Amino acid sequence: MGMFPRWAVIAGLIPLAVLGLLAVRDVEPLVSEVIADRASAQLKAESLTWARVEVSGRDVVLAGEALELAARALAAPSVARVPGVRQVTDTTRLMAEQKPYLWSLETSATRAVVTGYVPSDAVRSDILRAIGAAMPGRDVVDRLQFGRGAPDGFAGTAALLAASLGSAVSGTAVINNVNVSLQAIVENEETAGIVRRAMAALSGTYRLADLQLALPRAAPYLFELERDAQGVAASGHVPGGAARGRLIAALHAAFGQQAVVDRLQDASGEPAGFEAAALFLIEQTARLNSARASVRDRVLAVEGTAPDAGAYRGVVAAWRNRMPAGFTAGAVSVTAPLITPYRLGIAVEADVVRLSGHLPDEPARDALLAALRAGGPSRSIDDRIQLGLGAPARFAEAAVQAGRLAVRMVSGEVGLSDTRLAVAGRAASFDDDEALKAEAARLPEGFTAGSLSLSPPRIAPFSWTAELAGGEVTLKGHVPSVSVRDALLTQARAVFEGRTISDQTRIADGALSGFGAAAGFGLGQLARMSEGRVAILDGRVTVTGKGQAGIDNAALAAAGARTDGLPAGFSLAATDVVAALPVSRPYIMTLALSDGRIALDGVAMSEAEKTAILEAARLALPGRAVDDRIRIATGQPDAIDWVAANRFALAQLARLSTGAVRLEDGAFRIEGQARDRAGFVAVNLAIRQAALPGGGRLHAASIRPPIVSPYGWFVEKTASGVLLQGYAPSDAVRASNRDNAMRAFQPLAVRDAQELAEGAPEGFAAAARLAIELVARLERGRADIADRSLGLAGQAVTGAEIEAVRNSLRDGLPTGWQSRDQIRVPAPVLVPTSQPVRATVPPATPDNAEQCQAKVREAVGQGTITFQLGRDQLRPEAVALVNRIALVMKECPATAFTVEGHTDSDGPSAQNLDLSERRAQAVVSLLIQQGIAAARLSPQGFGASRPLVPNDSLANKIRNRRIAFVARP
Repeated sequence: MGMFPRWAVIAGLIPLAVLGLLAVRDVEPLVSEVIADRASAQLKAESLTWARVEVSGRDVVLAGEALELAARALAAPSVARVPGVRQVTDTTRLMAEQKPYLWSLETSATRAVVTGYVPSDAVRSDILRAIGAAMPGRDVVDRLQFGRGAPDGFAGTAALLAASLGSAVSGTAVINNVNVSLQAIVENEETAGIVRRAMAALSGTYRLADLQLALPRAAPYLFELERDAQGVAASGHVPGGAARGRLIAALHAAFGQQAVVDRLQDASGEPAGFEAAALFLIEQTARLNSARASVRDRVLAVEGTAPDAGAYRGVVAAWRNRMPAGFTAGAVSVTAPLITPYRLGIAVEADVVRLSGHLPDEPARDALLAALRAGGPSRSIDDRIQLGLGAPARFAEAAVQAGRLAVRMVSGEVGLSDTRLAVAGRAASFDDDEALKAEAARLPEGFTAGSLSLSPPRIAPFSWTAELAGGEVTLKGHVPSVSVRDALLTQARAVFEGRTISDQTRIADGALSGFGAAAGFGLGQLARMSEGRVAILDGRVTVTGKGQAGIDNAALAAAGARTDGLPAGFSLAATDVVAALPVSRPYIMTLALSDGRIALDGVAMSEAEKTAILEAARLALPGRAVDDRIRIATGQPDAIDWVAANRFALAQLARLSTGAVRLEDGAFRIEGQARDRAGFVAVNLAIRQAALPGGGRLHAASIRPPIVSPYGWFVEKTASGVLLQGYAPSDAVRASNRDNAMRAFQPLAVRDAQELAEGAPEGFAAAARLAIELVARLERGRADIADRSLGLAGQAVTGAEIEAVRNSLRDGLPTGWQSRDQIRVPAPVLVPTSQPVRATVPPATPDNAEQCQAKVREAVGQGTITFQLGRDQLRPEAVALVNRIALVMKECPATAFTVEGHTDSDGPSAQNLDLSERRAQAVVSLLIQQGIAAARLSPQGFGASRPLVPNDSLANKIRNRRIAFVARP
């Protein structure tokens, strides 16, 4: 130390310290790695591989999940013994117990997948070794996890299941706690037995919950037999077990000493009834010299060669009639010995077709049977055909053609002999006869038609008709021979000279003896008619139509009874011949209504038409006596529907109180008096149509209006114009009133609202003329006529003019008439214009108001204030009624009134309310014109909101349409 200064020593130590720190930093990771490797090796050596170590320097953190408490207790001490370890921190925990404890193994042809829990790594290794040993060559997918709670014997049971699935094609094994299940597909019954025995050997701790073993499923499921002179070989699929043994035993029994080769494979998927179908196949194959036969799912097929016809028929019959239930026949090709000559016979009787001979195969037989059933489905078929070799080319086609010929016959035979066709018999109908001849000419190439012998069709019943219509005679139906047809045509040309003869008859069998004479008689009777028809049905002769003058049923009966009339075996069964009807020109019907009776006098085309007209009269005028004078006659115009025209005429008569209608061809005339206003309007509207029902046209009309009582009319003058309203007895009086008003009130406009009605009192026209003249002299005013009373109201210019008007009224009245007037001059205005005018009404006591209400009710009585339909214009009779009410109101000058308008419920509510208000206002306006102070009157409309009775009938709706007067003090 003395050799070096102090500062030099210190300076030398600093680098050494730095180098030491660097050495420690580099060595520390190497120490951690070494300790980690040593600790892991120690844990593995003591089978504690579940534990994991993390090392920092020489300190160890121990983690993981132990399967058992004992294993967890060993882990920390084991690591602590590792050289270099300074401190151990134990963070391990006990693994959760698995409930339920599940394990499964699923296998296929190429791999095995194991999943679930194992209690230790050693058990895991044992199970994987067991799977590898049981299933060499398959990929093993390990998806196992560690878990506590394995039952005792778990490893052995898992290994047993692995060994069982190793012998299967595929499957699944499951351990659920102590419950074991196994589902597998095995190659054969032998393997299935091995698996069952293994499962029966499970340890007592475990229970077999489910065991399902199946053979491989075949699709399609095929069972085949191939037979030759040496023996039979069976191949394809068989259910296995007892079924396989029974089928092999059946093969040995059927083929005796011949060899039986078993190439069958066990398989599932067989159709229901498979064993019965296989036994059937074995039985039929044993009958043939050589054969290939199969059951393919539910279809049986066979081809082969029979040793003789008997064996052939047996196999074919079995295939046709004894097919096992649930199975169908596929291809069938069994050949028979060579046949020569090759024949087929088809015999047709009433309800059966008999087949004999040979056909080459089953398809040929099926085609023939199909042709026979299509043409004659109701006939039974006696099939005795045998299949045999030796058929000429296209023989099957020729057989079908022969079947088509046979079904068109009622009796006969069709035969094929090699390539030659022969037909003999009778066709079912004319169409069949023609079709049969055409079919016989269309044989397949190489075949020829031999003899063709066909009788005419037999017709039952045998029918013939001759019809005369216009200028033509038509013969239809059947005749027994060409000679009979020629004779009838000759007779027809003679008796119907100048007319066209149309012959549509056919030759047929089935006519009675004497048919020609009976048809000749019919032509003779037809010649005595203007139009008609003669018909023969076997022995019954009927004649219908219109006879010439004097020719009717009696005349025909007499002709038939003569010795030269109908031949024996024929009778005149029915006649419906009427003599010619009279012709009516013109065609007329008169319908007259009076004194509660309706008389019908005229013509109709038929009794049916007459009955329809009479029934229409009773319906249109119920309760009226009907006087029938209708006659039957021709001559009705083509363009007229006579019944419809008469119905229309009767409908109009029903609207009259008295009257008459005359129909003459298409001309329509009507006269009479309307029963009421509605009827008057309806008749006039109906007859003014451009074209009347039935095709008629209006020729003349004179409809008098209804009689009205009381008879009301008025003329009213206001500043805006003049109104004429009410009833007038005729168009002339109505026009006269209008003309007089237009002259008297110039230049004011005149509105004419007059309606036609009878019932006017004598002197009406003069009274109306006087009323117009007097109102024209007033500033404004109104004149009312109610029966024989003329009322005048209004304002005159001066008092002198009032007296002059009154004198003219008194002096100008017709004899027997009464008058009344309320004429005044305008009152002077005493209130300054700057002050409003207030109308006052003297107060009335309640007693007086009640008395006035009673008086108004008495004045109304049974009357009704009515208006034009849907309008606020008063009808004439209503004006008279309001005038009477005004007179009563004048007797109660201190009482005010509310004039209420009401409607029924028809139409929209808003429209009804508006109409009721306007009608109430119209009544108020008329009362004011009659001198009632406006201040006393309050119009109010209620629409349909206050009905007197429910609006459920026409009568109730009429009651609800009203004007009401309510007195108020």
